[in-house]
Amino acid sequence: MGTPKLTEKIFSTMGTSTKCGIVVMSAIALFKGILRPIFALQDKKSDPQTRKYTAMREGLTEVAALPLYATLPIGAGWLAGKIFKNHKAVHNIKLNTSFAVLGLATMAVPVICNKIQAPIMNAYKNRVEAKKAKLTPLNYQSTYKYNSGMKVGS
Repeated sequence: MGTPKLTEKIFSTMGTSTKCGIVVMSAIALFKGILRPIFALQDKKSDPQTRKYTAMREGLTEVAALPLYATLPIGAGWLAGKIFKNHKAVHNIKLNTSFAVLGLATMAVPVICNKIQAPIMNAYKNRVEAKKAKLTPLNYQSTYKYNSGMKVGS
């Protein structure tokens, strides 16, 4: 029993083109950017503020990851092509560079997300706290008690 032609063609294309890796990584980032915030918001066991915060953080992670996965490998392959334009294996060099940078982009996402998310999440947290402070009524009690009329009883 041999492998089906369609499977062989898919694996052959995936093995010779880094664009498939870029498409797969970008699709994963896109679906995670859509689905993880939705799942975080659907968690009924946690506090509503925690759900919103988690959903926003998950969305921001994938918003940062998607451009990295889509642009860095293509840019690195283009740059390698310019640097090694007279080399006889320039095509292989471009593919290997793109693939290596795709792996590096995967490792760079957490670092970049930590740099990007901290100020955004702090601004969001400050906004939520300011909104809470504006909505909370003040418990103001005056020390002066107005007394009028007759005193009944002791």
